[in-house]
Amino acid sequence: MTPFASLDKRFPLLLAGSLLLALLLCALPAPAQDAAPAGQNGLPDTAISASQESLTSGSGAEPQDGAAGGNGKNFSQPLPPGVEEALASLLTLPGHRGAAPDWAAVEPLLAMAAGPAFEAQALKPEKRENANGVCLRAELEVPLERILRYGYNKDIPNHVIFPSVLRLTGWYPESDIVQQQRGLWDQAKGDLTSPVLLWGREYEVNTPDSSTGAYYRYDLDRFLALLRKGQDTYFISVSRMPKTSDEGQKGVPMDDQNWNYFYSGINGLDRGLIGWMNTTLYNSASVQVFRQRGQEPRTTCVLFKWLSGGWAGLNVIMPRHIYDGNLRFLRGFKKVMESAALPDSERFAAAMREIQGLPDQALDEKIRLYAHAFENLARNYPNMDKSEFRKIWENGGYSKVLDRSQRIGVLALEYMKAKVGKPVLVDLSSIDRALAEREGQAKVAALPPTPGGTP
Repeated sequence: MTPFASLDKRFPLLLAGSLLLALLLCALPAPAQDAAPAGQNGLPDTAISASQESLTSGSGAEPQDGAAGGNGKNFSQPLPPGVEEALASLLTLPGHRGAAPDWAAVEPLLAMAAGPAFEAQALKPEKRENANGVCLRAELEVPLERILRYGYNKDIPNHVIFPSVLRLTGWYPESDIVQQQRGLWDQAKGDLTSPVLLWGREYEVNTPDSSTGAYYRYDLDRFLALLRKGQDTYFISVSRMPKTSDEGQKGVPMDDQNWNYFYSGINGLDRGLIGWMNTTLYNSASVQVFRQRGQEPRTTCVLFKWLSGGWAGLNVIMPRHIYDGNLRFLRGFKKVMESAALPDSERFAAAMREIQGLPDQALDEKIRLYAHAFENLARNYPNMDKSEFRKIWENGGYSKVLDRSQRIGVLALEYMKAKVGKPVLVDLSSIDRALAEREGQAKVAALPPTPGGTP
């Protein structure tokens, strides 16, 4: 990336390109106090009672698209000062293993999660490191234990649980979640006399952006905390990007409803006049709070997300882009988590290990079949008809550009899609049969694959 300080005769071209990128992105519709005495568990004994007066009450219904309403009130209401302080305190923790959380400072954020529904789309968190931020609130009709079993399990890759926003993920070996002997879901069943604190680093490759088609690879430092406050259980996940992402590459969100995406491996954007731009994500941070009230089988999720990125130092990511990306994340996450057909977490983790261990010959054959089904699906989407893309996917050629980790990611996703009733591009019922034979059990019932996919 060329810093502005070193621009010379190229300045008019760079400035014009940056302005064009900003204009196109803005025009495109998006289809994601004083400390109280500490109690036995290390948290203040005072009841969660932070003022909610400055939050606009909401219905608690499914969040709407960022462009909905058109009343000019989206992303305009400041957060309560106590919540801003809580977010600032939590965002100091990723990448600083052993740091002591300031639970008194965090309490207003817990109160926000425990309080009545509010209009999250109206809120405008303060910018952080020049990144715009948004808030999203949702109810998941599952207990927190289920979220921990699938979403924070070292044997279940996150990209399978968050399929609408992530292509590949993985924890680095030094991460606490890889090293711990007991899963967070087991620890959540106990007394939690003190919070469980975990640090780690992971990598992610996201799915193509709905506006530009770009996808990126990046690292995230993450802090996790599991704690109990009275009868309620909270789980906090905080992330920060320690460095800029790799350059963006061209992709196509062909069939977002059924989680079918195209990844070209070609640097740039899938957006006409600006396709040549080498963009990066500059900064990314998030704070996510899950709260389960007592033993109720539902969980409240409050998510704050900041993101900046663009080209030549210009940030072109607006709040509505971030909000609609979060909404995309939530809808995919709810579909997976709330599916009654999802196998129990131990069986699901065993299936992920089985796919991971497939020999090259078996993996190659599955991906060959996938690539031909993908080709049939791709013919239904005009964005896939570009010559640079056709060279990749025609005649089953997509299989040739996927490395082993990407192939395993594809099969893990297709396995999950079959379980939640989505159309699949390759039959993976052999994974269930292999598990059943190994365990000496009767054959495991598997949903029959639906060939093709939905245009």
